[in-house]
Amino acid sequence: MKTWGQESPYVISYEGNPVGDVKKAFGAAAKRAAVNDVSPHTLKHTSVTWAFMAGMTLKQATDYFATSRETLEDIYRSYSPHAQKEAAAIMDKVL
Repeated sequence: MKTWGQESPYVISYEGNPVGDVKKAFGAAAKRAAVNDVSPHTLKHTSVTWAFMAGMTLKQATDYFATSRETLEDIYRSYSPHAQKEAAAIMDKVL
């Protein structure tokens, strides 16, 4: 927040006060930035994807992102460079 020049103690604020509706504030910010088809979930999706790409474990991601293990496995885990490491090692032995 320091790099933004933010003086407010609130992460999401307008003129130093907390915003009343995050979705509305996010929509207004996206409009000002001329960015279409983006939502707060887009940012979460990107964060989870980058976390797995950087090697975050499934356990860490479940705790950090407060997302179910099933969702993380079904949607995001394929982005991990380690996702199929054990399975690939077994198949290497077989072949």
